[in-house]
Amino acid sequence: MNSRETIKQFRQQAQNRDGEWERKQEEQERARRARWIAAEPMLDALISAPKGLYELWLHAYLTQGGEPTIIYNYPSERWEFQTTGERELEIFPLYGAASQNIVFRPGSMPITSGELGHNSLWWFDSKGIACCSGAVPIFSDTE
Repeated sequence: MNSRETIKQFRQQAQNRDGEWERKQEEQERARRARWIAAEPMLDALISAPKGLYELWLHAYLTQGGEPTIIYNYPSERWEFQTTGERELEIFPLYGAASQNIVFRPGSMPITSGELGHNSLWWFDSKGIACCSGAVPIFSDTE
């Protein structure tokens, strides 16, 4: 093979790699859009949680023997706690900045398919037991 053929072959390989990369990017974008479409009913049902709803859950959790997992030296208002007026809310996995902090009112529960993404959930089960999907933070203004 001469040098021109080598250069041509190298360029073709680079174009193939670029084309594959673009196809993967397009697939990821389609998957991202599909996740947002699937999550729309959940996102549409969320409203800002009233101040104190997380603390209500936290005090029940601590009274039942649970322990906090992290202490933050800033107020809880830095987190955007969400809730819903629905009795049940199907949770769709969201990640990173799109993830949600959802505190359920007593009598309201999450419905999950097992995958939560980076969403954080705090709820009461049907027996009134405080449950959560992960971290149990305490903030500088938690009383």
